[in-house]
Order: sequence, then C-alpha cells, then structure tokens
Amino acid sequence: MTEMLPKNTAKVEIDLQEKSLNGAPQGDLYQVQVESRQSIARIDELSANQIVRNCIAQKQSENATENDWIEEFECLSVLRSVAIHNTQSLCPILPEALKWIVYPSILNLRSVMVRNGLLCLEDIVYHLKTDTAVYLDEMVPLLLTRTGSEKQFIRKLTARVLENIVQVCGSVDLFQLFLSTGVKEKKSPQLTSTATQYALMCMEKSSSNDLTVMMEENYDSILNDMRLLLNCRAVDGKIATRKCLQILRQTLGEKAFMGFVQRQLSPSAESELLQASEKPKPKTSGSVMRRQNKRLRARVVAQQQKQPEKDLSIDREDNALSTKVIDTCKPQIESLTSTQVNGEECRAKVA
Repeated sequence: MTEMLPKNTAKVEIDLQEKSLNGAPQGDLYQVQVESRQSIARIDELSANQIVRNCIAQKQSENATENDWIEEFECLSVLRSVAIHNTQSLCPILPEALKWIVYPSILNLRSVMVRNGLLCLEDIVYHLKTDTAVYLDEMVPLLLTRTGSEKQFIRKLTARVLENIVQVCGSVDLFQLFLSTGVKEKKSPQLTSTATQYALMCMEKSSSNDLTVMMEENYDSILNDMRLLLNCRAVDGKIATRKCLQILRQTLGEKAFMGFVQRQLSPSAESELLQASEKPKPKTSGSVMRRQNKRLRARVVAQQQKQPEKDLSIDREDNALSTKVIDTCKPQIESLTSTQVNGEECRAKVA
C-alpha cells in the first residue's frame, strides 16, 4: 500500500552502508517543507473539524504507530488553516487540540514537527488574540522550556511566539505568570533569565493603574518572587528584575512603595530591595574629573594659574639660557675639561 505523505514531503532513501554507521538515524527519513502563513490554503470547516477530531481520537487510543507523526503534521496544518481563515470555528475544538496535538508536537523529537507546532501556536495566538489568554498558564511554561533548545531555529521561533503573546496578551496577569515561572525554574539560570526579561516586557506595556491594582492585591507574592529573582545566577535576570522594581517604585511613588516593602519583608530583605529599586544616578562632571590621571589634573590646574607666575617662570628660563650662552663662549678645550670634571664629580657623588 502506498504511504500517504504530507504535502511537499518526500521520503529519503539511504543505503545499507550509511545505516550501519554509528550515530545514523533509525527508521525512515523524510524531507518535509513547512508552509508559511501566506501559503496555507483554506479548508472546508466540516472537513477540518473531522480531521482534527480523528487525529485527537487516534492520539487518545493505545494503538499508536511509528508513522502517526504524518497524521499529526497534517492536523497541525489543518489547525493553522482554521485559525487563519475561519478563526471562530476553532474555539470549540481548541482545548483538546492544544492538549493532544499542538503541545506534544512542540516537545516532539522531530524538528519539522516542532517547527510546525510552534507556527501553529503562533497563528492561533495571532488570530484569536485575547481569547487565548485562558490557555497561557499552559503555553508559557512550555514555551520557556524550548528557549533553551540546542537548535537555533527552535530558540528563535519560540522567542517569536513569546513576543507575540506579550504583544497580544501583555498584562499584569501575564507579568505575574512569567515572574512565578522564573522562580519555579530557578535551577535553570537560562530559563529564569528569559522569564524575567519577558516579565519586564509585560510591565512596560502595563498601565500605571493596572500596576497599582496588582500591587494592592498581590504585593506579598510579587515582592517575594522579585526578591528571589534578584539572587538568580543569570546576570540578565538580575538586571531585568532591577528594572521591574525601578518601574514599580516610580509608578507607585516613594510612600506607597515603601509601605508595601515594609509590610512584607524583613529589614535585611527590605534593604536589598530598596537598594535594587533605586534608579542609577547620572554621572556628573566631578566624578569624571576624579577618574582622570593626576598628571592631567595638575596640568589643567597649572594652565589656570595667574599670569604673573607664568611671566616669572619665563624670566627664569631666559636667565638659564643666557648663562648657557656665556658658557659656550669659553674655549672648546676648557669647556670639555670642565664637563669631564663635572662628570667625574657627579659620578663620585653618586658613588
């Protein structure tokens, strides 16, 4: 029976000698082209719905086969088509589709499945917009784990999906989700750092009123999380956390911010948080001068001295020159003898 392959997919044949090499891939190999958003064609709503439900049922059964990925790949393309061309019809099947098709594909060992899964999730977020907010508790931790992938294209595509989520659903709720995920994954410095940087992006998009309400309702958990993230091992994570604290302090005002900090933290933790939330002072001309070389500063001061002192130094130089001119009038032999004697006297003094 002829094997049904996805569109733009071809089976790659390798000889027995290549298969016997150490590290050679096991099983069948395929060359697959993932379609862009512009090239995804419209599919009939009833047909699309049936394809998705059949694939979900197959995933839920215990009769999974090695080539199930082909059906799953096709199902991802169908989901992308529905999200792009018939968005509202996706809502009824979306929870099951995410759980059984999209999320597993993002964790798949096949790179082509990961790529299509991430593109599918990007299309869903882009077209459903804030309707995807109810799924963020599952999406965000999953995507953050893929930002540490060894493959560059997976890292870049995952970052693009996360940025789209921030742009579409950026809010104080998403900020808190990134914050709490960063704390939970503190054993992974890279993941923690990435989570805090996206938290900063969310905070920069949030209004002053939303930030104030957020702190009034959840100041205890937020301050505790930020205190922990200040001590994370990733430098970028610390910097992002400091910037978040600085924005909070500026938005709330000194009195309100100090009140929240004093209510929640111990004196030592309070001092640490207040120091981190201070905005760096601008560099002044005095601090620049203090870093200059001593000789350079002395030269600047000398140039600012009074004019009479300069004239006095010039007179001294003129006297010295006139003395030298008189010395040169002596006979050459006497001058040379005097120099030799003086030279001997100097060496004697040194000895």
